[in-house]
Amino acid sequence: MIEARALRKRIKRLGVLVRDAYLEQQKAKERLDRALQIASDHGENEKTLKLCKEQRAQHASTALVLRELEDSVKREQEDVQKKNAFLAQSALLKFIREKRYEPVPIKIAQAMAGAPYMDYRQSITRCKELTEDQPMTGPYGFAFETFQEASRALNELPQDIGEAVACVEAYLTSKRHRNAAIERLRHDWYFFRAAIEKALANRPLASAMPFVVFAEYQRRMSSPNLYELEMAETQRLS
Repeated sequence: MIEARALRKRIKRLGVLVRDAYLEQQKAKERLDRALQIASDHGENEKTLKLCKEQRAQHASTALVLRELEDSVKREQEDVQKKNAFLAQSALLKFIREKRYEPVPIKIAQAMAGAPYMDYRQSITRCKELTEDQPMTGPYGFAFETFQEASRALNELPQDIGEAVACVEAYLTSKRHRNAAIERLRHDWYFFRAAIEKALANRPLASAMPFVVFAEYQRRMSSPNLYELEMAETQRLS
């Protein structure tokens, strides 16, 4: 488990580097666009040509740094996935061999919930605490409850994407709407908002909107990259 924590810290550090490189590349792109606009407005001369050349070189340099970092992250993630799989398998095998708990589905799920970042006994204890603090409120499961809340938030949205996103945000942050499903959507606001924006851009039928948005939201949540995870951390709704 110590190794798993070290891997997680390393991935987080890489995520910060990727984020910074991405932001620097965006700034270089903006500077290049301004240089090209200056050349267009004032004509090509020695000064404007030199400015454009310098900004193109800077943009190319930042793009190269970003690409190399992203390649490093990809290799690191592949390595981490292999190591995490091994740690998770080891944790499950240890859980089964020790026979400390009855090997029923709920116990196996609780034991594996924290893998590979915590021991199975700690994972079971944490799961018990969570279920005691937030018991299930419906018979269909948490995913369905989250879909129901998403459907309510997406009801009768304006056609303008910005206004629609603001309406959903207002719904999720209202003091009248407080439950575990709402908390999940507020926690995942970066991904949920992106799903709303994409769905509205394609203009689905109103009756299909909740299904289209929720499917896109789940797709984005299933395989986020490091940059998306970093953005999600800073854009949660309070």
